[in-house]
Amino acid sequence: MSKTKVLFLAANPIKKNMLKLDEEIRTVSEKIRMSDYRDSLELISAWATRPDDLLQALNQHRPHIVHFSGHGTSEGEIVLVDNNRNPQFVSAATLQRLFSTLKDNIQLVVLNACYSKTQAEAITGVIDCAIGMNKAVGDDAAIVFAASLYRSIGFGRSIREAFDQGTVAVSLHNLSGDDTPQLIARTGVDPARIVLVQATKTVETYDAVPQTIASSPGSIQAGRDVTITLGADTPNGPAQFATGLRYLRQRLYDLAIPCFLKAIEAMPDDADSYYYLALSLIKGARPKMLLDRDVKRIEQYLNTAICIQPKAKHYYLAAILNYDYYAANGLSTPRPGFNDLLRSATLAPKESGEVEVLLNSIILRDDQLISFIRQSSV
Repeated sequence: MSKTKVLFLAANPIKKNMLKLDEEIRTVSEKIRMSDYRDSLELISAWATRPDDLLQALNQHRPHIVHFSGHGTSEGEIVLVDNNRNPQFVSAATLQRLFSTLKDNIQLVVLNACYSKTQAEAITGVIDCAIGMNKAVGDDAAIVFAASLYRSIGFGRSIREAFDQGTVAVSLHNLSGDDTPQLIARTGVDPARIVLVQATKTVETYDAVPQTIASSPGSIQAGRDVTITLGADTPNGPAQFATGLRYLRQRLYDLAIPCFLKAIEAMPDDADSYYYLALSLIKGARPKMLLDRDVKRIEQYLNTAICIQPKAKHYYLAAILNYDYYAANGLSTPRPGFNDLLRSATLAPKESGEVEVLLNSIILRDDQLISFIRQSSV
């Protein structure tokens, strides 16, 4: 199957303010993976991009979308790096010449950098569509825009629809700059008529669930493969559980959550499905920073897991919420209290490696508590 290639180029020179480029590509990758036609998109990245890297990457990959993330100047230049990681400035005229020489399959160029509208206008002399910024753009707004843009492309939307969803997403996040991105098209080209992915769904095969959870009710025995047909009406509980666990271990929480919800629908008596859903809903954050409504929802699923089949990891998570949400925010702590929960954890069944999954899925600042949990879980 032919794929639409996205070439993600990043540059962060040492003499410029550091941008969250790693967060941008992580978020873009996550949104693509959540889209219907994710298998029709291939994301390729190149870091600390130098001028010669542009020629190499364009020749090697022949992408359909070129995405540059980094700095731009008010003089209409993008900023790459030289051999010493110092800034290397590239003018709009040079970019136009570059894409005139190596346009190949390129249908869209995204310049996620400040003051890049000038470059985008120059590029559309030879490329159908380009997106640039008409002024300085904040890190968070740039990330939200890019992530929503590629998610929409991954759902089979046109370039125009994807662009519009990106700007709406910036507004929905209450960030300034929803009018900063500008979509520019070559004369005679309608971005609303350009769709960049093939609208086909596929079947994915997942490896076995690790042995450490194979004994859980409703889980899959180790050594067995699971095949999931995307878009199936009836959830396959064990398969959804396995997929959710894989996403959780990769910290792709927005992908894990719907998998565990479907696992619960198919296996309402499986304690671990409720526990892992609760853990996924924290989304890798520090419990102290959660909203009250989110904590209540997490506790609802966690308490269900404890009622069905109490395990040490369930009590550890409950203790962490008690300590790093309620106590840390000066709130009245619910019963059972922190010490009682830890005592229950030491007496409950334990599973090898599960504490590390828990600790890797949240931010916890108390080294003493982390050390205690690890020692008592042995």
